[in-house]
Amino acid sequence: MRTAGFVVGAVGVASIIAAAITGGLYLGEKGTVDDLCEETNGGRSCTSQEGVDAASRGNTLALINTITLPVGAAAVGAGLVLILLAPDASESSVGVYPTFGPTHAGVHVGGQF
Repeated sequence: MRTAGFVVGAVGVASIIAAAITGGLYLGEKGTVDDLCEETNGGRSCTSQEGVDAASRGNTLALINTITLPVGAAAVGAGLVLILLAPDASESSVGVYPTFGPTHAGVHVGGQF
């Protein structure tokens, strides 16, 4: 359970890093839109293709950022819970080993928590 906590926590940290990167890229695209597009009632009107493309990329980056930040925070929290609630190492065991047969091959994961 402790190993799972570290894995989930690491995925969460990676997701937060992705959110930081997409947030920075979004701000760059917003700057381009601010420079190239005129402000209108309730929004902006882009007359150049570069402005339209920057707005489209910015919308995509904003969506990715909106998803990755809370998912990352939740994963870090879940990882901490798994680490803190994990039993002593002597009480748990995990095994990963290959399985082969005439019609299949795979990996078997088993454990006792």
